[in-house]
Amino acid sequence: MGILRKGILGGFSGAVGPVVGSKWRQMFIIRSRPRKKAKYLKKQLLLQHEKLSQMSTFLTVFKEEIKVGFFKKKSKISPMNRAMQYNIDNAFSNTNGELKINYDRIKFCNGNRERAWSEQISFEAGCKINITWDIPELLNLKRIGKDIACILLFNATKPFRCYKSASNIRMDKSISLEMGNHVAGDLFHAWIYFVTPDGKTISDSDYIGSGIVIA
Repeated sequence: MGILRKGILGGFSGAVGPVVGSKWRQMFIIRSRPRKKAKYLKKQLLLQHEKLSQMSTFLTVFKEEIKVGFFKKKSKISPMNRAMQYNIDNAFSNTNGELKINYDRIKFCNGNRERAWSEQISFEAGCKINITWDIPELLNLKRIGKDIACILLFNATKPFRCYKSASNIRMDKSISLEMGNHVAGDLFHAWIYFVTPDGKTISDSDYIGSGIVIA
């Protein structure tokens, strides 16, 4: 309720309709009502906490890869914090209030080595996962051909379980993984990245795809 101080032509204090009157330095000031931000800010805070919780739980599974993949020599920010920041900003979807990680946007490595080309994944009977990639003719195979191919697999059916293979090199252009009957019927997501033989240079990690392991 607003209060008139000097009649109908004078200033007023308090709320009247969409405006608020107040006195400041012997002057009466009219301003719009402040917006009700409390509920909005609380919702945004809860959303950010949920993102932090989900992403922290997921990325912790790959902490050893992240130590290398997001390491920056001159940065004061830890590799895990850098990975958290990138993936929280880029790898979430919010559909009808349901927050989910977009696995195809996840990155475990942020490097400058030549990345994978035309990567594909297939699932075969006998609990086998086959992964292939290509090397464009324009690239210097002699320079990058012996890069170690690193495959990361995440079991989304039994969360927090992951598998890693680093037994092939880039020029092999394929790798076949035998998973075992204990994961038959489970849903897996896969990523690939390359590391130089001396371990000093790394590529971006790339999402390959997902599928069900076939018994």
